[in-house]
Amino acid sequence: MSILQDPVLSKIFIYPIKSLAGIELDHALISNDGIMHPHNQNVIDRLKWMIVDSKRSFLSQRKLPKMTLIKPKVDHEHIVLSMPGKTEAKFLINYRGEMVKCRLWSDYLDCYSYGIDSEVSKWLSDALGCENLDLVCLMKLTARRDGDFSTFMVLSEASLHDLNSRLAKKVSIVNFRANLVVKKCSSYAEDNWRKFVISQVSFVKTKNCIRCVMTTVDPLNGEKSRDQEPLKTLKAYRLNKDLYGTSPMFGMYYELENLSEPQMISKGDAILVSY
Repeated sequence: MSILQDPVLSKIFIYPIKSLAGIELDHALISNDGIMHPHNQNVIDRLKWMIVDSKRSFLSQRKLPKMTLIKPKVDHEHIVLSMPGKTEAKFLINYRGEMVKCRLWSDYLDCYSYGIDSEVSKWLSDALGCENLDLVCLMKLTARRDGDFSTFMVLSEASLHDLNSRLAKKVSIVNFRANLVVKKCSSYAEDNWRKFVISQVSFVKTKNCIRCVMTTVDPLNGEKSRDQEPLKTLKAYRLNKDLYGTSPMFGMYYELENLSEPQMISKGDAILVSY
């Protein structure tokens, strides 16, 4: 085992509402449920809210790329949503509405509905150009962990720099919806870390992050790239066909190791890596 002290945590993101823009944080609480907002621990990464259609099936940028233009922010007991050209909307974080079952891929999850006639659901329907959308809140935090419910997705700035060196038009770290962005390491170093520690929190590698068409959505205009970049270039050099077929790898998933209580991490924290 070798220990390196060079890498540094450079950015922290949470995505409390599935497929909307993330929230960049200077500090965050790490818990067994995921990353918590430091000012409201009921705001948790990826495991809390989603937008569903009239059939109560989840929506994502795969179908509605303009979802990336909707930016959430935490304001005390509310989350405020904003989008270019629209007035803001907000909703209560701690809300208990009608109980409904909603579909996420092949799973049916118990949720609280904010109601299609609520201010926030009407706002979302108008913003996304779809009728009868509903914001729902998961009743229980699910233990499922995969590409849509992963605990911590880690990506290095060096990996992004290497990818951009191969592209005619550079892309942003935002395209890849990472939770923990690291710097001062070599490109794709995160692929090879067995575990790492940030501020007494230990993370253990689970699997590669497999990329899809969502990476082609421009976070500035909410449109998919016509040339399928950066996905096309990733497929040219980041495949493991035996494991993942034609889906390229970019970033790595990690889970917690033996965390007894939530711990705070901050931008600029040193990362101790074990191989």
